Amino acid sequence: MKNLKLNLLVIAALCSFSVLAQEQCITPYFGENVKCLEEDADFVWLGTSGKGLVRFNKNTTNKIYYNSANSDILSDNILDILFYQNGLIISTDSGLCKFESGSFSPLSDTIQGLLLEDYENNLIVADCRAHLTNQIHFFKNNNLTKSIALFSGNFPQENRGITLAKDSSIWLVQNVFYNVDIYRIKGDTFEVHNNMNSPFRGPNPFGTNIVAKGDSVFLALMEGIYLFDGEWDFKYQIWGYEDVPFVTDGKDTLDFRITALANEENNTFWCSSYSQGATTDPNLAYLQNNKWHILPKTGTTSSYISEIKPSEYSSRYVYVASTNGLLVIDKECLKKVSGIKEHTSLVSLHPNPSTGIYHLSGNLNSQNMQISVRSLSGKLLHSKKLNTNNTIDLSHLPKGVYFLEMDIDGEKVRKKIVKE
Repeated sequence: MKNLKLNLLVIAALCSFSVLAQEQCITPYFGENVKCLEEDADFVWLGTSGKGLVRFNKNTTNKIYYNSANSDILSDNILDILFYQNGLIISTDSGLCKFESGSFSPLSDTIQGLLLEDYENNLIVADCRAHLTNQIHFFKNNNLTKSIALFSGNFPQENRGITLAKDSSIWLVQNVFYNVDIYRIKGDTFEVHNNMNSPFRGPNPFGTNIVAKGDSVFLALMEGIYLFDGEWDFKYQIWGYEDVPFVTDGKDTLDFRITALANEENNTFWCSSYSQGATTDPNLAYLQNNKWHILPKTGTTSSYISEIKPSEYSSRYVYVASTNGLLVIDKECLKKVSGIKEHTSLVSLHPNPSTGIYHLSGNLNSQNMQISVRSLSGKLLHSKKLNTNNTIDLSHLPKGVYFLEMDIDGEKVRKKIVKE
């Protein structure tokens, strides 16, 4: 019994160290409700709700505030910010202004919304302020050049995300009375994708963000992440559909609404979720080499992550805007503390998919080798020593996708397996 207690304490200590090590890779700079952010060589610029524009010095971590009390900014409530033509465009709840050379100048006291620059250097504002107002505005050289009226129904709209695809299409995700419309705008025309004409699951999907990579588009809805590559495909879920993989690393799972998405040039994909009031639920994850990594939550209060922005000036950092403040993620640190690894060189598994019988080959020492099988949500379903024939019998499990885990030369190895 003493040995059992000691072993449990060691396991708990190792688990605690792993979590703490990951938390050391995420540095919080709390104090503002950050809605959006932009970056230049020296600073991260934070658009906040209630505290105006904040300039965060990446080297000293000092903050300088620009608000209605000490500047000509139109409002302290910022909706979006964007670097455009040597200045910072600021969209507030009182209109648009430009910050350049230390001073603010107004662009419009009637237009506000999400910001984007297209390939022709137009400034685009997705505007839906009032009950039946729903337009895309185009600016060039600080002048409004045209506006496109989108569909307006009998309910108020709320723009949640905007992105630009490689084919110059503008994609906009918009919530409309507990439903969602996805606009694809090209030139002066547009098409609408929603749960009436697209295979979105759930009765009233809730859209939160959209991001393009090339001609492909990733969309965050209430039930998970969709990919548009000519047609919509449900890629990752956070609820309970049997045929769609979870956002999970085998230990933790994002289990509530996805809130932000981001792509990196190295094919790393980031997302976050709203943890529904819990203080410890993880709410940040990244996908790399087809494997999810779930990060522990940092902070003592509930937080909603509105934007994830990989640095354009350093491959090491990722900046995160949350209701608690700015988070800075050190990716070099994450590499040093990453846990379970997926290997293709150490061991192979065949056939995969299988109807239940799998054979392992490779760098194996089957004597006393313990194997485990887990669901995508991390639940342990099967655990026993590997037999002398190096075969695994999972005939008793239902059809689906699982994780096979084993120790090889002291290193934890995991492989994804499919049961047909």
